[in-house]
Amino acid sequence: MPNPYSVLGVAQDADDKTIRSAYHNLALHYHPDKARDPVQGPKSEDIFKVIQNAYETLIDPEKR
Repeated sequence: MPNPYSVLGVAQDADDKTIRSAYHNLALHYHPDKARDPVQGPKSEDIFKVIQNAYETLIDPEKR
């Protein structure tokens, strides 16, 4: 599993607001429903899953 901090592009001491903002920006860009190119669709879905897992890890204080 990739480093969740590097996936979201945030520092290890980032607060929840920064983490949410980074997640939101990446999710808007890579969300599978936003993929206009049929070739990029499956790739966007894989990237989105990695982003989502990173967010779920960092937003939970126990997993952090």
